[in-house]
Amino acid sequence: MTTRYVALLRAINLGATRRVSMPRLREVLTARGHGAVRTHLASGNVLLESDMSEAELAADLSNAIDEDFPLDVPVVVRTADEPAHVLAADPLGRLATDHARHSVTFSPSRRIPTG
Repeated sequence: MTTRYVALLRAINLGATRRVSMPRLREVLTARGHGAVRTHLASGNVLLESDMSEAELAADLSNAIDEDFPLDVPVVVRTADEPAHVLAADPLGRLATDHARHSVTFSPSRRIPTG
């Protein structure tokens, strides 16, 4: 079953030595069989569709980056629903008045309930 995922590539495009071209990354991931691959600026945030599980996809993306760029990049993968759930829940709503300044971090091993 194809699932829509968000992949967060950690510590890329920081400084001159950890550069990953987003157009090239889209080409590499598409060639590996992932669909509807989109990147956001040079942030290391990727939207894509895959038949792999989250763990398999994280490993595949990490391997692809190592092979093509070559960099050891930690990858966190979540279903596209999970970040949307966090935004909808607005956990800092009562504490923060400027929602544009919210920062959310996803840990590789922590699951976020969506139901």
